[in-house]
Amino acid sequence: MNIQSVLGTGFQNMKAEVILKESVCLTSEDFRMSLVNETEKSLEFLGTLADMTLRIYMRKKEECWQLQMEWEGNGRLACRSLGWSLSFILPEQGRGDLKVPCAGRYVSDCGLYPLNTGASTKPDSRLSGLFFGPHRPCLLIGTEIPQKNLHLYTVTRIDENTVWISGKTTFPKGQGLASVLRTEVSFIYQGLIPVEAVSAYGRHVSVIPEKAFAEPLIGWNSWDYYFSALRQEDIWENADCIEQDPVLKEAVKCVIVDMGWEHREGEWYANYRFPDGLKALAERISRRGLIPGIWTNGCEIHPLSYPALRNGEMLLRNADHTLLQVDQFYVIDPTHPAGEKFLYQTYNRLFQAGFRIFKVDFVDALLEAEEFYDAGCGPYDAVRRVFEIVRQAVGHGSHILGCAYPPECGAGYADSCRIGVDIHNHWEHVLWILEYLQINFWENGRLFRIDPDFMIVRGIDTSLEEETNVLNPMGEIWRNTGRHCWRSGPVFDRYEAETWANIVVFSGGNVILGDRLGMLNQEGLRLIHEHLKPAGQTAVPLDLGAGRVAAFWYLQEPGRKRLLMINHSDREKTISFSFAEYGLPVPENVFCGKKGVWKNGVYSCFLNRHESAVAELVF
Repeated sequence: MNIQSVLGTGFQNMKAEVILKESVCLTSEDFRMSLVNETEKSLEFLGTLADMTLRIYMRKKEECWQLQMEWEGNGRLACRSLGWSLSFILPEQGRGDLKVPCAGRYVSDCGLYPLNTGASTKPDSRLSGLFFGPHRPCLLIGTEIPQKNLHLYTVTRIDENTVWISGKTTFPKGQGLASVLRTEVSFIYQGLIPVEAVSAYGRHVSVIPEKAFAEPLIGWNSWDYYFSALRQEDIWENADCIEQDPVLKEAVKCVIVDMGWEHREGEWYANYRFPDGLKALAERISRRGLIPGIWTNGCEIHPLSYPALRNGEMLLRNADHTLLQVDQFYVIDPTHPAGEKFLYQTYNRLFQAGFRIFKVDFVDALLEAEEFYDAGCGPYDAVRRVFEIVRQAVGHGSHILGCAYPPECGAGYADSCRIGVDIHNHWEHVLWILEYLQINFWENGRLFRIDPDFMIVRGIDTSLEEETNVLNPMGEIWRNTGRHCWRSGPVFDRYEAETWANIVVFSGGNVILGDRLGMLNQEGLRLIHEHLKPAGQTAVPLDLGAGRVAAFWYLQEPGRKRLLMINHSDREKTISFSFAEYGLPVPENVFCGKKGVWKNGVYSCFLNRHESAVAELVF
């Protein structure tokens, strides 16, 4: 099927694929697809095979084309997936430094990946395309949000000139038995530079209806410093530090008790390190004028927990009826009455104990399910159901913080959401989170209030203790990607700590401290004192596509404009920013705390390795 006249330069052909049970694969050739309807803003292809019909719809919408497949047939055939592929001829100038934007199923799979001829070096992704540099038109493909089922893209380079871009929707067993199935809707953008394309995709995402977004949380959380080795005394110690510090007392509004308080996943009761119990814990936090928050594993449950052993009917199963295991845990089916009851009682009990912020973690485990008790339920339906149950249990006055929450679920379910991997005081972690933020900055204020993770500053220049972390016995390569090491490496120096603090503010999301406050020295306290006010708006990565992560982040607030410049390199250097190059109005003046030169619309600043500078722009 030739679609060049519709999608534009570069696109050549399209193929379709239907996977039935027993791995039977049918293609567009089997259906003898032909063009049956063509207008200036739409195309429709139709094909038939026996009692099955396959349609492909393409519709023009503002800056993009929409693509969707529909299969109609005998439900007994059990459709497993529907997919399409587009061939694309690379422009001559884009055949060398070619990057594929990825927002994968896991937050660890986000970033810009090089694509060489042959096997793909990138994960399947909910967002994909081709970037040829920050100032050159790109190709971007993303899925309409909210979604029902998994829809992932793959980019494969066939030779020097050609790539194939594929999109596939996978259906749970119950849905696959339906007589009519549709893929998720894909948006295809061409002709925009990377930052414009990503922004356009964000504008096509539905926002929260008739509801204001939550204000950013400003608080403290136990996780990053204490890991799971947490005691109630640690909570008191840091709450005392907040109360005794005039700046923190004024700004910090909540304390969140993270992993380590529970007996085990599924047995959500205080363990021996919290002998006073949960109600006393929440009351003591509240007496300090702070809002108590608590972490939970949303739907994973320990195999030896009492609920798992006694209520096996509420657990998800594989197609062969064995229990589904994710990260060595069983997974609760929120569509089963017993699973719904368990989740409601868990969160309502925590609410009754006095907690008002609920960090609901690991809900992406539901994406691994092959079927649900509710046969018509898709994996994103199941995630949304979890948050609906939590909301019913804790009320609309509570703040729900989603963690490992798939943004494909859409707006209106969580007040704020983590947008990357766990931060830790290592530079690699900063880059890792920036990889996600630069592609998904648009989520803030459209889907939820983003949570960049904790604003931590401790390190060799900012801490009173030589060892700034609890022992990390893991030090693992995250999900065997080979790209990042979790909780390992050299700790922050003062430049890295300040850069991360700047990123947290420029993200426009929550500002939640994560250090042992009493062990910060004066430099460490200065950094957190100066970075406690979130921007509210999210900065835009102007040079998206130039390198691994963007170096220039432009923040527009009411009556105020700022520019964050980051030296990502491992050596000191002068960084220059030309306003004209990025299509921005030239300010009358630029003010910055670092030594810089402002001349002819270009601001230049000398920065140490991993150092950043915030420039105030005066118009």
